[in-house]
Amino acid sequence: MPTKNLYPLLALILAFNLTVSLFCQFAEKPAPPGVYYVTVEPETGNVKIVWIRSASDNVHIYIILKAELTGGPSYPPAFIEIGRVHSEDSVFIYQDSQSSLHSDGYTVESVDTINDLSDFNQLTDSTIYLSAAFDSCNSSISLAWNDYNRWRGHIEKYNIYQNTNNGTSSIIQTLAEGTNDHVIENVQANYDYGFYIEVLHNDGIRTSTSNMALINTKMTRPPAFINADRASASAGNNIELSFTIDPSSELTSYKLYRADSAEGPFNIIDSFYRQEKKIIYVDNVEYTSGVYYYRLEAINNCSQVTAFSNIANNILLSGNNNNLTNSLIWNNIVDCRGDIDHYSLIRYSGEALSIIDTIYKGKLLFYDDKLDSLLNNEESDNNYFCYKIEASEINNPYIDNNISYSNTVCLTVSSGISLPNAFIPNDNINNKFGPIFNFRPEAYRLTIYNRWGIKVWEGSEPWDGVIKGSPAPEGYYLYHIKVFKPDNVPAEKNGFVFLFYR
Repeated sequence: MPTKNLYPLLALILAFNLTVSLFCQFAEKPAPPGVYYVTVEPETGNVKIVWIRSASDNVHIYIILKAELTGGPSYPPAFIEIGRVHSEDSVFIYQDSQSSLHSDGYTVESVDTINDLSDFNQLTDSTIYLSAAFDSCNSSISLAWNDYNRWRGHIEKYNIYQNTNNGTSSIIQTLAEGTNDHVIENVQANYDYGFYIEVLHNDGIRTSTSNMALINTKMTRPPAFINADRASASAGNNIELSFTIDPSSELTSYKLYRADSAEGPFNIIDSFYRQEKKIIYVDNVEYTSGVYYYRLEAINNCSQVTAFSNIANNILLSGNNNNLTNSLIWNNIVDCRGDIDHYSLIRYSGEALSIIDTIYKGKLLFYDDKLDSLLNNEESDNNYFCYKIEASEINNPYIDNNISYSNTVCLTVSSGISLPNAFIPNDNINNKFGPIFNFRPEAYRLTIYNRWGIKVWEGSEPWDGVIKGSPAPEGYYLYHIKVFKPDNVPAEKNGFVFLFYR
């Protein structure tokens, strides 16, 4: 082809390229779409992005972008593509979000069909991230969340939703804009709680929800009950305490308190750790030094009292001897969780205290043990009796057949002989003179002398004041008595008695 024929063709190519170049230079990007709202689906954690489609007619696709701070907070974010949709779509569900870890910003890019030009709004809409923290010491959950960044100043309210143990979520609190934290009080131990935030735009249309914040209120399970079983006499004559702990309890720290009365004040006497649910503790006080009242408290990991027992007190038995009667008295149990069915008074007697008798069973707190039928034995000089109280509790929901024991009281009844110092023969009551025993003698011989030492009467029964068939004159008389005891060792006694008439 001649060279001169190439010029028109070259001119045409240059003109076309110049036209294309100028068209591309002045072509406009399509209008960016407007993000309507972003929200987290609480149940799935997926993020839903909703936008208003671009006003440009030539949009081909929408690209969904997530903002990431790759260079630190002082650098502008980098926009990472997370999905593409057709130009007719306006919703995207992002299933790979980390909405349960932090808040993320999202925007949408529009791309045209002609020049593959695109545009987007770099002001992202950020999801609401909710965090929850459990305070086991105060049985509370603290919630905190961020604002919907593009809605600040246009938020009508926040609704807090709660569910327990994967149940249905419901609103538990409504808060005004500007509040970004809340504390849930008195939560239940060992529950699964779920919370999410719903924010309402004041346009009355748009809402956005946060992630579901999950919390398990795992707490060291406190005892549902602590039963003070008893405060009994120990082998060393101290006070042995027994407590029954709820077997489901996970606590092991306790404080023991003691008081001198059921009303207190109670003072701590020991702190200790025990794994077992039946706690035996010996308080090294002398059992007979007084009546003491005890209470046990369970302490949690926050050094707080989570449960305490009823009051246990010891039974203090005391007694005294009056001739042929041993008088016993004791105090009651004040705060058992069942009922005191009865107190049993147990007596130990005989050689080496081998005879055991329950001589009283009832609810009285005293008893007189009359011994006149028990003292006719070969050791009448040293009749030795010991007593103990056994308290029987019934209807206690935490322990069966609960028994408490008192201290043991031992009383000696020695062979004693007493005679009155006067009598009235013509009286209806005190009309004979004779010995009074606190034991049963084999026999006795009573001899009466007048004031000159002349024997006027002798016999093995009380003297009726008669001498040889006639009333004896008033005045003082000397007596001598010889008593034959079961141990074959006779006892003798001398003295004076005054005889008078009414």
